[in-house]
Amino acid sequence: MKKHFAIALLATTAVSPLALADDSCVERQQNITRQLNYAEAHHNTHQAAGLRTALDQVNRYCTPERMAAEHAAKVDKLQRKVADHQRELTEEQQELTRYQRDLDRARATGDERQVRKLQGKVMDAQDDVTEARADLTRAQNELDALRQAQS
Repeated sequence: MKKHFAIALLATTAVSPLALADDSCVERQQNITRQLNYAEAHHNTHQAAGLRTALDQVNRYCTPERMAAEHAAKVDKLQRKVADHQRELTEEQQELTRYQRDLDRARATGDERQVRKLQGKVMDAQDDVTEARADLTRAQNELDALRQAQS
């Protein structure tokens, strides 16, 4: 499953980012030009000078290849983040399972002190699982949003 997902991801990132990157460069140029025209119209020479420099930089360095590489790096970083959060969630779920099992044993033996102690640990572990799940969801949503921007 993961192999097919990786192949599909490579297929989409091999084509789409170049087209997206070219649009992104044009959008950057247009945005800076719009700001530059406004600054010049209002006689803001310092701002206009800075915007001219920014426009020169975009014209010089904003290439489809560079933008595609930056996009691919962002996707890779977010994929690692999702994997880290998935690992964390799995670890928290395993810990919760262990505490629940220990709690069941303590109830079976009738050790009330141990039951109370483990109930607290189970509640804390449940909170940790909830937090880890939320972190994973946020990371997945961030990755999905980046991929949607690419389409």
